[in-house]
Amino acid sequence: MAVASFLLCSGQVRLVKTERINEKLVLFHFSPKKIAEKLVADFWSDQAIVSPRKVFEARRSLTDLIFSGSP
Repeated sequence: MAVASFLLCSGQVRLVKTERINEKLVLFHFSPKKIAEKLVADFWSDQAIVSPRKVFEARRSLTDLIFSGSP
């Protein structure tokens, strides 16, 4: 959820699909894939800089999306 929240608030990629694998696992698909992959690498290497407030808002949006059952 943390990585997806970061990607969503980065403004560089867009959420194109959610895929529910089971009741506890949802996959988030972002586009463009190459930029998303670069951002994920930045996230895990502590090179990412984003507003904490935006990450919190993105996390809330993703949580709402998961529990509303919307695509």
